[in-house]
Amino acid sequence: MSSKRVGIDIGNEAVHMAIWNGSAVTGVITEPLPQGLVRDDRVLSFDALGDFFKEVRKKHRVRVKDVSLVLHGEDCYCRRFTMPVMTVDQLKINLPYEFRDFVREEKDKYNYDHAVVGILTDENGNPSELDLMAACVLRETVDEYAAMFHRAGFRLRVAVPETMAYVNLLRRFPGDTHSHCIMDLGSAAFQMFMFQQDRYEADRQLDLGCIDIDRVIADEMHVDIHIAHAYRESDTKAQTLPRCLELYNAMAIEVLKAVNFYDYNHRDDQLEHIHCCGGGSRIEPLMQALQNTLPIPLEGIHELLPDLAPELRQDVVFACAALGAAVQ
Repeated sequence: MSSKRVGIDIGNEAVHMAIWNGSAVTGVITEPLPQGLVRDDRVLSFDALGDFFKEVRKKHRVRVKDVSLVLHGEDCYCRRFTMPVMTVDQLKINLPYEFRDFVREEKDKYNYDHAVVGILTDENGNPSELDLMAACVLRETVDEYAAMFHRAGFRLRVAVPETMAYVNLLRRFPGDTHSHCIMDLGSAAFQMFMFQQDRYEADRQLDLGCIDIDRVIADEMHVDIHIAHAYRESDTKAQTLPRCLELYNAMAIEVLKAVNFYDYNHRDDQLEHIHCCGGGSRIEPLMQALQNTLPIPLEGIHELLPDLAPELRQDVVFACAALGAAVQ
């Protein structure tokens, strides 16, 4: 890809942006969201969010206008499945039926896209099935995002499911043969995405997140949850409260269960590494608890970004999905 893009990932508490000049990352931006704009990965006011992005664009002097947006699970459905070998035109007709148990509206109200992961053969070596990664999103949702970015002075060019954003990062290493996991230690939840090389295999959401650490700190230190959030990010004493240490160990056990479940179902391609990103990856005692519990090594997301400028490494842990969308 040679064009300049701004990869944008809209979270529940902040927006993350990665500026891509066509060959390298030139900037990473994270801005907290005002309360009431996004809840449970749903935008509550597109007009207000557009005004917010307009201010962010001016504040950081973002000159690149073309946007690659990360779509989260609430906005899009992403599946991997097999279908009999068929033409592209036949796929366009049949793909909607693969999502009939997931979509809430009539199938014609959605946009569909797919990528061929591989082609399976029969006993005679003839192509028999297509191994597909496919996604669908409401057209209305895409239109709302496009109008919002237009209001802010951007142009929406690409919308990428979060899973495929991470695939884009992994595809930058065509010789890689590892089975690995990208784990986003986010605020509301821990998201785990498992891959065999650059092929998506499975994902798992753990219903625990950094907000749980904030609640413990708020309770122990008798402070507001927002102050606890600030302590969690910068105060070593708050991070190492006894109840926090207990919580880290409990979190590590849940991650271990997810790893063991995946390995049990993929005995020939068990996980070899976990690449960590998100705010939790900057909490040293949490990372230590994970490393002490898990049977495989933890690595920073920087291992997937060897050409990243050193001054951007600290902030890119928040914007990995945004970067993956930008290099689409």
